Amino acid sequence: MNERFKEDEQIRNELRTELEHVVFSGKLKQNVLESLEPGRSFWKKEIVIPLPVIAFALILIAAIPVAGWRHAVSLQGETAIAERPNEEKIVVSAAGVFYESQLKREGDR
Repeated sequence: MNERFKEDEQIRNELRTELEHVVFSGKLKQNVLESLEPGRSFWKKEIVIPLPVIAFALILIAAIPVAGWRHAVSLQGETAIAERPNEEKIVVSAAGVFYESQLKREGDR
């Protein structure tokens, strides 16, 4: 056990001699001491986000508009099917969904 203690002490002494010329500024010392406080605010902590999580989030952010665009294109295809020449046209507006003939009757009044 004494050998291990001697090795540890030797390592500490070598580290001290190597770091003698390193001096921390007052502001840096204050920052370190504040970071060690037990009641630190959540917002003052550093957060490390792993790269795969960032990549997944970016892919998800890029996929949402693509999915919306594909959904909009599929809706356009459905309205084209609803507008067959043999059937009455359907008009979608902010006020609701109407047959074209209903709107023409309202316009004639």
